Amino acid sequence: MTKEMPEELSSALIGEDELGLAIRSHLYIENLLDELLRTLIPFPDHYDEMNLTYALKVKLACAMGLDPELKSMLLVLGSIRNQFSHNLNKRIDETMVKDLHSKVAAKVREDMPWILAQLRDDGKKVSFQDAHPRDQYFALVSSLWVILNSAIAQAKDEIHA
Repeated sequence: MTKEMPEELSSALIGEDELGLAIRSHLYIENLLDELLRTLIPFPDHYDEMNLTYALKVKLACAMGLDPELKSMLLVLGSIRNQFSHNLNKRIDETMVKDLHSKVAAKVREDMPWILAQLRDDGKKVSFQDAHPRDQYFALVSSLWVILNSAIAQAKDEIHA
């Protein structure tokens, strides 16, 4: 993974309340899934006509070559979005983050301390377990965002090779 905080994502999500963080982060991830699928599908004009649910997009992306270890994490992210979209008082809590973290692929874990340090004013590294659930959630989503962008770049390179 890159050693840069994803600027597009961080500028959109830092400062959001928890509802905004959950909904907007899911929106960013789903848009990356759409871009990946449009890149991988030979005739992408037909993709939009398919009107797929988020869960089907995740499954199709894995069928098209996305690392299957990401499937569970992506599906839990969709579940979290649904929890927030149906409950105004929902909070990002330890249980939610533990569920998401339990589905994390090894490649997502690599930069977790580094991403968490970027969220701190003092820049000190902090273990994932010691971070606030909101920061844990942000770090997980940021890692996923970087991985999906990397998959898109790789797919585009393979098409143009």
